[in-house]
Amino acid sequence: IQKLDNSHPNDYLPMLLSANYYWWLIISGHDTPETREKYYNYLNNSLAVLGSEKKSDYSNDSLYALITTFAYKARIHSMNNQYFSALTQLNNCIDFIKQSFGKEQEYELFLLTSGLYYYYTEAVKKNYPFLIPYFIFLPEGNITTGIAFLEKASASGNPLLSTEATYFLMKIYLEEE
Repeated sequence: IQKLDNSHPNDYLPMLLSANYYWWLIISGHDTPETREKYYNYLNNSLAVLGSEKKSDYSNDSLYALITTFAYKARIHSMNNQYFSALTQLNNCIDFIKQSFGKEQEYELFLLTSGLYYYYTEAVKKNYPFLIPYFIFLPEGNITTGIAFLEKASASGNPLLSTEATYFLMKIYLEEE
């Protein structure tokens, strides 16, 4: 991480890779205030580099990075049972997610983000009906489409995409037993 920080100080991709590393430390038992601080710092720095103003001409790489950054923030809020904070982070990236829909064939990383969106919007409504009003103005989800996208992403030759998709499929299947 130190080498990436030195060689790419203003590049959001190494920042996201670093945040991902700290996420795995947090969930694998090395959850310390310092680890969380580094996690948040890398996410905030990534957003500062990317800029989070909503526009329609982001590259696919930038769109994916924006979606991922907000999703990483939502992940940790969700883990802390801060569900409304998690929803706020997801709300921050909804315009970016909408821009990525339909681009899954040209940019396979969107298989992961779209798959998660399609699956979880419906799963959340099913498991937490009191949140249904929140989803009224959002694009519809679809559990079958979400699983299909995640399975396709899991079979990808891209190890990062495959690992993330497999991780989420494992979580989904364990939750659904």
